[in-house]
Amino acid sequence: MKWFRFISFVLIFFIGFSVLNSLQPNEASDRWKYFYSLPPNSIDIVFMGNSHNFVAFNPQVIDKILNTNSYVVGFDAENIVASYYELKDVLKFQQPQAVVLETFALDLRRERMIDQGFIYEFLDAGRMTENKIKLIATILFPDHLPGIFPLFRIRMEWEKPCFYLNNLRTQIQGLDNKGDIANSGELIIPIVIPSEEYEESLSLPDLDSLEPYPENLDYFNKFLIACYQNHVIPLFVTTPIIHIDPRTYSETYAPLNKDLISKEYNLEILNFNQYKFNQLHFYNATHLNAFGSLIASTEMAVDLSERLSIPVNQKWLDYYHTYYFEKFTITQKGNESTITLYPNKPDAPLLYAWKITRDDTIIINTDYQSHNSITFPASNAGEYQIQVEIWNPEGDLVLDGQFTHLVEE
Repeated sequence: MKWFRFISFVLIFFIGFSVLNSLQPNEASDRWKYFYSLPPNSIDIVFMGNSHNFVAFNPQVIDKILNTNSYVVGFDAENIVASYYELKDVLKFQQPQAVVLETFALDLRRERMIDQGFIYEFLDAGRMTENKIKLIATILFPDHLPGIFPLFRIRMEWEKPCFYLNNLRTQIQGLDNKGDIANSGELIIPIVIPSEEYEESLSLPDLDSLEPYPENLDYFNKFLIACYQNHVIPLFVTTPIIHIDPRTYSETYAPLNKDLISKEYNLEILNFNQYKFNQLHFYNATHLNAFGSLIASTEMAVDLSERLSIPVNQKWLDYYHTYYFEKFTITQKGNESTITLYPNKPDAPLLYAWKITRDDTIIINTDYQSHNSITFPASNAGEYQIQVEIWNPEGDLVLDGQFTHLVEE
């Protein structure tokens, strides 16, 4: 009788826990939710890695140039351990020609992914699979249960029962939020790093990185083997950064030697350092913005064309080249400020729509015009927000930029 009551209690506890856990807000990213709703074997190229990956590569640009279907997966602070199990899950549903891994995932220890990453964005999406269970067993269980169970990381809002009732109704009816289908997993950030932050990044001391993490090399091997076993071409790319901040990464940055990996495994790692990225192309010290992403995506498409023997659509390649910008300047003269953007091709038929605000007050708001600069009144001290939409009418891309201009007293 005692055993019966004990087993009954355990069953009731787990059933209750499972129900409450499933009713919590779903924190899976739209990136992963929509991936699981894609038709099987419909993706040609998969981009993988952490935020360095999904802020850099825009499938909508790449696919126009190559006439392919590509998709971006990953989550913040992801390292190669998670990338491996993500790859295994990707290959359960898709048979891509190539997988492109951004190499910052090779440089982070698992501690950063656990402490600061958003692993639940992957685990909460779709159904629980064998690969997710293995990832949980490898890095989360039993010491990091909040990464597994929403009930442990999100407070139950008992004062809002309607939310949980609606969630229960949705699950009973079999409705599924498939995520935002407006993009293909990318996160394009329009913000240009402010000048003060950019200058500070350039002056930071070099980081005394940790010794390469043996676990990362082990999972890199597993990643390669999984690709080869599934007849998928593994490709590797390192996106540009300004500087690694030692205040942020001192305990978790343990980079693998990319040159050594290239030689040992006979792999070529694409590096964008040959392209002139500067302040205009970064959102912060380690991530590209919309201007940088446009260049990275276009050059990535050209590289993929050569490696995968895919013909380039020259019309679209030439079109995206018109969106390459060399630099920008913001100058102050008296009570007026002027921002100027410098396209690589000055004769490109680009149009610019400008919006200048200060303290949420609109100072200037223009329609599309051909001027690549604008002068605006800036007599009052404060922070001015400059937004621009850039459009070449020969296609459909609108490139967004956001700048900050500080006027001191």
